[in-house]
Amino acid sequence: MSYKTILVHLNDRRDAEVLLEPAIAMARHYNAHLIGMHVYSSVPATTLPYGSRVGSLVTAECKKTEEVAATFARTTGTQPFPTEWRALKVLHVDLASVLMDHSRTADLIIAAQTDRDSDSSPLRDFSERLALESGRPVLVVPRVGRHPAIGRNVVIAWKGGRESARAVFDALPLLHQANKVHILQIKERGEEENVLAPDMSIAAALAAAWPVVAAGGGDIRHIAGVYFAAHPRGQCHRA
Repeated sequence: MSYKTILVHLNDRRDAEVLLEPAIAMARHYNAHLIGMHVYSSVPATTLPYGSRVGSLVTAECKKTEEVAATFARTTGTQPFPTEWRALKVLHVDLASVLMDHSRTADLIIAAQTDRDSDSSPLRDFSERLALESGRPVLVVPRVGRHPAIGRNVVIAWKGGRESARAVFDALPLLHQANKVHILQIKERGEEENVLAPDMSIAAALAAAWPVVAAGGGDIRHIAGVYFAAHPRGQCHRA
């Protein structure tokens, strides 16, 4: 089991190298087809001040697109896996919908963490929408630091619903290469009558699945622990 098509959303030249570092590492590990995608609008996203020139803004956007494309070409040009560059100019500001149309055939989407300090972030950073609306697994890369290796020490936030189940099983290729996997379950007081016993079903399911996965050539080390906390006490217990 692996990711064979990875789409990385390169929304800004400042984030491009930070996003491409783990994307290239994962594409190399899985021998995946890596798609770099940049979507930009041909119309201003906000009301322009009096005297502003739309043409200069469009020119700046085109220059930024060229810089992102150059970064993608430079960092992937010598890699052994297939790559593809996509740059789309659209006539509206709902960039997320365009990206999702292209990402629904990908095995994995890689996107940047939302920049809370940027006024334009809601328009170009939409990892939350991708996770909720794309129907595909999304790996959100933190804005701080460099992340050449992803998925060595994994924490599963388990709630027992469909969202948790989908996330866990979409992440099986990452779990497959992990050194340790921790399962964390948090229940609010009153959610169930018995809040003192953790739900061990996901640990049992993964333990049963790993020999099958490992038969494909991988090596799952072990489940490091199952942790349970009953909110609002915030006390975490290891099962």
